[in-house]
Amino acid sequence: MKNKKLKKILFCLVCVLCIIIIWYFGVINTDLNKNTKNLESKLSQDISNNEYITKNLFDFDYDKIYVFQPYLSKSDMEEEIGFKFYKLKDSVSEGMVNILFVKDNAPVTYLYGYPSNIGYYIDLPIGEYTKLQLDRIQYKSVLKKVENSSKEENTYMIYIFDI
Repeated sequence: MKNKKLKKILFCLVCVLCIIIIWYFGVINTDLNKNTKNLESKLSQDISNNEYITKNLFDFDYDKIYVFQPYLSKSDMEEEIGFKFYKLKDSVSEGMVNILFVKDNAPVTYLYGYPSNIGYYIDLPIGEYTKLQLDRIQYKSVLKKVENSSKEENTYMIYIFDI
């Protein structure tokens, strides 16, 4: 009797472990997440008062960039890009970052959030851009300091593109 219970418990533990492993490699450890984390890390670094070429900033493989306008619904964004993407979020305020990088009609990087929370702001006009259009564009980075309602200072990088 004890052997049957032990086998059932062991079987359940193995099943749970398999689910966690599949989830990790299928959801967490994707190229999309790796690209996003790498780009976010690069964007959050203090490299203020320097000018660079966009090709060096966005140094991963993509075809297009979509810069979404504020207050745009997820369904409108999906209509604009031509496919459904589970991570897209409605822009709930002006001044937010909401940018999707796409390769062969599949997402490769998604940036979303308030600059003071994510550590950067990308100042690109609303619209759709190809990699070719952006690769030679120069940008400038500036460190911005802001105070929250509790008078705590927060800083983030602003990337201004010369379009």
